[in-house]
Amino acid sequence: MAVLLDTCALLWWLSGERTQLSDKAFSAINTTPANNLLLSSATMHELAIKSARGLLQLPEWRDLQIALDELGLRILPITARSIAFYTQCAQSPHKDPFDRMIAAQALEHSASVITCDNQFAQFNVEVLW
Repeated sequence: MAVLLDTCALLWWLSGERTQLSDKAFSAINTTPANNLLLSSATMHELAIKSARGLLQLPEWRDLQIALDELGLRILPITARSIAFYTQCAQSPHKDPFDRMIAAQALEHSASVITCDNQFAQFNVEVLW
């Protein structure tokens, strides 16, 4: 089973605030085999934007990459196929473009999404929380 982390889940895991995660989400992150734990490149873009605007304090990018590698995340590029799925998600009333891309890539890769955001149900993706 492939599992794609939403931005909030990633941040809570990396910051050590793992008690913010549900037991189900924690277990999924902890037990998902290598290469099946996914992260959208859109999440990396969102982190960069929020960090540049001073809305988020991130570790140095090199340290962030080391943490991502240790977690065993496979970062998904945005492809033409991702965009095709994105156009389906764009029909949703949910307006966050990063969430739409995360949902699109979850659909593309038949992955569940670890998120506390109940709006992901609009995208017809399986949510683990």
